[in-house]
Amino acid sequence: MLDEILHRRLRAPYALHFEVLRNPKNPRHTLVMLHGIGSSTRMWYDVAGTLPDDVRVIAIDLLGFGSSPDPGWVKYDAHTQANSILTTLLLHRVPFKSVIIGHSLGALVSVELARRFPLYVSSLILISPPIYKPSRGKVVATQKEDVLRGIYKILYRNPGGTERALKLARKYYVKRTGAKVPNGLNVDSFLAALEACIINQSTIDHIEDINAPITVISGSRDPLIVNKNLSTLANKKGSMRHIVVKKGGHNIVGIMKDAVVQEITQILTK
Repeated sequence: MLDEILHRRLRAPYALHFEVLRNPKNPRHTLVMLHGIGSSTRMWYDVAGTLPDDVRVIAIDLLGFGSSPDPGWVKYDAHTQANSILTTLLLHRVPFKSVIIGHSLGALVSVELARRFPLYVSSLILISPPIYKPSRGKVVATQKEDVLRGIYKILYRNPGGTERALKLARKYYVKRTGAKVPNGLNVDSFLAALEACIINQSTIDHIEDINAPITVISGSRDPLIVNKNLSTLANKKGSMRHIVVKKGGHNIVGIMKDAVVQEITQILTK
């Protein structure tokens, strides 16, 4: 009942699950890490362990994922996610001008956070961001984002099949990479975030409103990324850099992890 009144009727943002992965006495920088779709704070454990000792590292579970609330009535769009992240940052007294790092879905949410609450962001690091041009409607799928949207819509319309596919994919991914993934996954939240944040996104327009420096890191073999979109944005926006990791994939493992840690460390020394 209280949840219904506070969050649904009064529209108060949810506070999210918050972890401090590294907490030095006098931190030189504070990093806020936002995971990708279907993941959780656990994906950042290995990355945090390789960063400089004098950096405070915070990870947050997005709404609907990990140990954060997963209300069934919420629209899991970037706007809603950013509101909950702001509430969480304020609750835990995270300082302004933090470095915001987002992977995949977390990258899209990071853009929304920086656009609407710029005081909290000193710079953005976007890893494997699925930034797509606006949908062209019912056209022949000749562009990569059209093909990807078509696949995502099939997943959205078939929740049972999507759940089975995700379970198989997660088992294979963990076995192949040894990466840490959350123990459970709310498929309803997954599909709601897929539809609201990725299929129907405005990130390609909103990113131009951000004044903070942006570093984009993507893999040359990432099947979910349109590297041409990222390069075009970087060429238009002087405060944005785009780094393509040769033979890199979507997730932060192997050579992608090495490249991400190297870039974060370099940015922190500037």
